[in-house]
Amino acid sequence: MPKYYKYHLQSRLRKAKVFLLIVISIACICLAVIFSQLNERLMPPILAVAEMMAVNEMNIAIDNSLRRLSYEGKLRTAEDYYTKRIDSYGNVYALAVNTILVNEVTSLLAVDISRALSDMGSEAVSIPLGILFSRGVFANLGPRYTINVMPTGNAQVDYETRFESVGINQIHFQLWLNVNAVVQVVNPIQHKDIVVERRIVLVNTIFSGQVPHAYFTGVPFPQINP
Repeated sequence: MPKYYKYHLQSRLRKAKVFLLIVISIACICLAVIFSQLNERLMPPILAVAEMMAVNEMNIAIDNSLRRLSYEGKLRTAEDYYTKRIDSYGNVYALAVNTILVNEVTSLLAVDISRALSDMGSEAVSIPLGILFSRGVFANLGPRYTINVMPTGNAQVDYETRFESVGINQIHFQLWLNVNAVVQVVNPIQHKDIVVERRIVLVNTIFSGQVPHAYFTGVPFPQINP
C-alpha cells in the first residue's frame, strides 16, 4: 500500500476515534442531565406519594394492632395506667404511673406492629414521566417511573407523660405512646429513609388541684402523706 493511502487511512481512523469520543461524551452529558432532571423534578412528587403511602400503611398496621390487643383484652381503661392520691380537699397530691402495665402494652404493640410491617412486604409507587415537562394537563402522560417502598427494621415504641396547669386549680395529665418505624424508598437514583411517627394517647384527663409534687413511675405507692 502506498504511503499516501496508508497515511490517509490512519488520519481517517484518528478522526473517527475523535468523533466517537465526542459522541460518547455528548451521550454521557445528556444522561447526566436526564438523571439530574429526574432527581430534581421527579423525586419530590415520588417521595411525597411514597411518604403518604408509608404513613397510610403504618396507620393501618397500628390500628389493626390496637384492635387486636383490645379484642384480646390486653388494652386497659385509662384509669388502669395510673394511681392517684387525693387529700382531704379533693386535690391530687401524688400520682404514680403503672409502668409495669405501660411497658407490657408498649412491648406487645411493638412486636405486633413489627410483625405486620414485615408481612406487608414491598409496595410499588409509579409516577408518569410527563411530570418532568409539565405540571398541568400533560403531567399524567408518558411512561411511568416505578420505585419500591418497603419497611425496614422493627417498629420502636416508647411512652411519655406530661403535666400542665389548666384553668383554675386544675391539672391536665397525659400519657401517650410514641410509635416510630422506618420505610425505605428504593430506586436507581437514590435511596431514602422515611421515618413514620404516630402518637397513641392512653391517658388524657383533668384532675383538681395543682401539679402534684410527688410523681412515681411505678405502683404501689410508697408510704407518703399529703
